[in-house]
Amino acid sequence: MQIDHNGYTIFWMIALCLLIVQPSQYIKGERLPWIMADVYAKEYPQDRWENQSPFSTRNPAALPLSVPSYQKNNIHIQNHLIVANQIVSIRELFHDWEGPFSPHNTNKAVISGETSLSFGRNQWRLSYLRRIELFLWANRGLVELAWYDKNKVPFPMNLTYPLHMEGDGFEAHGLKLSYGKAFSYLENKEVGCGVAISFLRGIRMQKLFLEGQAQVVGSKDYDYSGFMNYYYNHNYLYDRDDADIGHGNGISFDIGIGLDITQRLSMGLLLHDIWGQIWWQDVPYTYAQFDSQNKEYDENGYVEYNPRITGRESEADYKQRIQPKTNLCLNYHLEDWAFLISADLIERDIYPNAYLYSNALNTLDLYLGYDLFFQQYHILMKYRAFLLGVSFDRIEPERAKAVSLTLDIGIRY
Repeated sequence: MQIDHNGYTIFWMIALCLLIVQPSQYIKGERLPWIMADVYAKEYPQDRWENQSPFSTRNPAALPLSVPSYQKNNIHIQNHLIVANQIVSIRELFHDWEGPFSPHNTNKAVISGETSLSFGRNQWRLSYLRRIELFLWANRGLVELAWYDKNKVPFPMNLTYPLHMEGDGFEAHGLKLSYGKAFSYLENKEVGCGVAISFLRGIRMQKLFLEGQAQVVGSKDYDYSGFMNYYYNHNYLYDRDDADIGHGNGISFDIGIGLDITQRLSMGLLLHDIWGQIWWQDVPYTYAQFDSQNKEYDENGYVEYNPRITGRESEADYKQRIQPKTNLCLNYHLEDWAFLISADLIERDIYPNAYLYSNALNTLDLYLGYDLFFQQYHILMKYRAFLLGVSFDRIEPERAKAVSLTLDIGIRY
């Protein structure tokens, strides 16, 4: 899926212009700095219901915790992005699949990100956001065949590869309205709940189901056949030049809950996109059989991918379900330390993460964590209302299979 770079450039130019303006006001005779520090109560940290997940947006239940009584208005610039797969490095995933190769029975690739500019007052927040989301699943037979084909390595003789792949993703922008409310109970502990609704304008989409098989017939040759059911704005499986990109409108809901279980233990639950759909109009659509009857060979005698397509191509309306995402986090906090366990449930997969948090430096908060699914190391640093985080599974960029970025800038006045 291609990203609209021009749209992102305009968005960040507007955001940077807002940072130049330094909002401030006088309260009780004291001038407030333009970027305010979050006010941490040692017993109850303000972000104790947040999950720090690379997949999830903010928990709306935590909105009341981040609004001190003397700061009614706030602006937030936020970005989170994860690009990850289990097969080869990110760089090679879009090239020739050279380098280390580690197939699984089910192989996952994901791109998930959200950039937002938010305006908040009290417990309300209105955001302009851009989202991109793409999940791919492929079986071992498909990725092994692709690796042999791309690297021009002789195929194992007399093998049959089952082929299966699914893809689901979209890119959109729109407005999001969030509200959160917190209540005190039992010795000043708090329970909170929040809701959010997003109105989306779809830009691009992918929805694929592919099934088939391939039979090796020579060290440099194989036959294949199967079928595909494919909605798309850009066709990544074969060339189709006469298709319009279509457009869509959508809506999505989030529900968040936060709970102080004890003075040291807190829980946050976020149901992100608990119900979400995009209604696409006139998107390109292919329902077709494919096979290897149009075989071509390169100068070294290896067969080249050039499928014969027989079936139906058209433009169609399609109702795309946005993947619901459930995040559960537990936060055990001491005076200057905390331990956070977080898990995301997305479709058929669970993504667990663990973090160690320290406020020992007072002005600088530090999170160190680990992603058990993509085997990423997390490093997040927070200074006042500025949060920056990076995640990676390899120090060498050319070998990295997973990379994440988190950025959060808060302006309160």
